[in-house]
Amino acid sequence: MAQPGSDDSGSNGGKSSAGFLATVSAVLGAFIGIRKRSAYERDAAQFKAKHLIVAGVIGGIVFVVSIAMLARFAVAHLKP
Repeated sequence: MAQPGSDDSGSNGGKSSAGFLATVSAVLGAFIGIRKRSAYERDAAQFKAKHLIVAGVIGGIVFVVSIAMLARFAVAHLKP
């Protein structure tokens, strides 16, 4: 009884404690295109698809909003 409880809590605890930063790191690496194949395979086994999708959508929204803000700034301040 001690082994299954310790295995489950240890594996879930490890994923959840490093989950947010590791997920953000994996998504940013995928956006930039610098992920190694070994890192991709490790991520595929470690992360839940739902978390990666949510992080990817949030990252995409942040990217689009930042580009729109940059374009507005450039148009407003670079008028002749």
